[in-house]
Amino acid sequence: MLEGGTRVGDVQWLLASGGADADSCDADGDPAIGVAAAHGELEILQLLIDAGADVDARDSNGATPLVLACLYGHASCVGCLLEAGAKRDSKWQGVQPIQWASCSGHSDAVAVLSDAKAVLRAIPRGFGLGPDGGVALLDRSVNRLLAVPRDVVSRG
Repeated sequence: MLEGGTRVGDVQWLLASGGADADSCDADGDPAIGVAAAHGELEILQLLIDAGADVDARDSNGATPLVLACLYGHASCVGCLLEAGAKRDSKWQGVQPIQWASCSGHSDAVAVLSDAKAVLRAIPRGFGLGPDGGVALLDRSVNRLLAVPRDVVSRG
């Protein structure tokens, strides 16, 4: 699986030699493509896509690579995944990738998704209201609360 010091050449070699499958998962059940997207590893992400990795593979928490790229603000990975056919409206915890990018403050990722015709809508009820009338979402994968501004909540 991908570790912090893994180089692009190592991934190329593993894929070419049959030492790893493009849809390989780590011990937690997280696919390599999702880990690459979450860490902004664009070159590795492209290698995995070129090797046939499932661009909509869900991790152990149910998040897609596109959601992870949006959540962590890797706009170049967002664009790469969309170009490879990732579903722009796939949901995780009831929230679409563009909504994750927006509530995480990643306007560059929102712009990439908007260019791909994704529409920013209000986050569905049931996620709890924040103190300013915005929505508060618990991102369990990083154990932090994400706030969605009130103006995003009021759009529909």
